[in-house]
Amino acid sequence: MTSYVTPELLKSLSRLKEKYPDAFETKKGISNDITHLVPADDPDLRMIVRFRNAVKAGDRRRLEDKRVAQRIADCYTRYMTMRATASYLEMDLAEVKFITERDANLRDLYHKHQHDWGRIIVYDDHTNSYTTYPNKYEAAVKIGFQRLSDLNYYLKYRHYPYLIKGRFKVKRRVWFDEDGCM
Repeated sequence: MTSYVTPELLKSLSRLKEKYPDAFETKKGISNDITHLVPADDPDLRMIVRFRNAVKAGDRRRLEDKRVAQRIADCYTRYMTMRATASYLEMDLAEVKFITERDANLRDLYHKHQHDWGRIIVYDDHTNSYTTYPNKYEAAVKIGFQRLSDLNYYLKYRHYPYLIKGRFKVKRRVWFDEDGCM
């Protein structure tokens, strides 16, 4: 945004403060937008409006940039949430949400990867079989845990070496697909 700031803009802002000091005072419950408080034909106000329009146009161009969408898609394929993606790319969360919701492919990719992250694979050593569960709760019930937090302990580790209760192994579906095994 600083690339739009020019000395002329700063001078116009100073002149507006001198001409209309009431427009720059903060008043509770009253709009602080100077475009409502300063006459529209003022040349300094026109400079401020041009600045605002240039910033809005620049923001729209940046949000429509396909490279930004590709970087967001890369984050989603690593099973990052929107908040984690915004932090990683040093963007505003609202911008990431806007780009994701506007692009159908990106939206589908986000939902698919968030759905896959919650799925759990349970290996039963006695029957030598794999079972997929849609959420952690159902997997915890199958294993026989009283609390979901007991299962969360084992899901923290991508390669937990021991059998749970001498019989089961658990892994997130995405890790199972990537590793090809338990």
